[in-house]
Amino acid sequence: MSRPARAWDDGQEELWEEEGAAVAVLFPEPEPRAPEPLPGGRPLTRVRRRLRVRWGQLVAVGLLGYLGFVGVASEITLLGVRHEAAALTRQAQALAAGNRALQREVALLHRRRYVTELARTELGYTSPGEQELVPQQVPAGAAANSP
Repeated sequence: MSRPARAWDDGQEELWEEEGAAVAVLFPEPEPRAPEPLPGGRPLTRVRRRLRVRWGQLVAVGLLGYLGFVGVASEITLLGVRHEAAALTRQAQALAAGNRALQREVALLHRRRYVTELARTELGYTSPGEQELVPQQVPAGAAANSP
């Protein structure tokens, strides 16, 4: 297949496949131009720049990074300490409430009347000369047949 003529043809090479529908177009690299001289007749020379390390900025960025890391780490540690302190405060309040309940019970145990009542109800003790009466439960069918 021959190369088609186009109105916008600028002399760049085009390659056409004979039997395929795909077209590959190659554009060559433009040729380097000579730099134009500066005003005053001096030629323009190309200056190659080296990557210059700016130590002050590097140290400042490193320091800021370190301080940021330390700040975040200390905040995380402080948050854990606050959480633990709150848990310990709740535990101390629960223990104080239990302590108050035990102190009330100790105060009651110093009263003779409370100790006597406790011995009668829980241990089944009786005073000398007393008889203990224990009510018995009557079966439901026997209550209806009694005279």
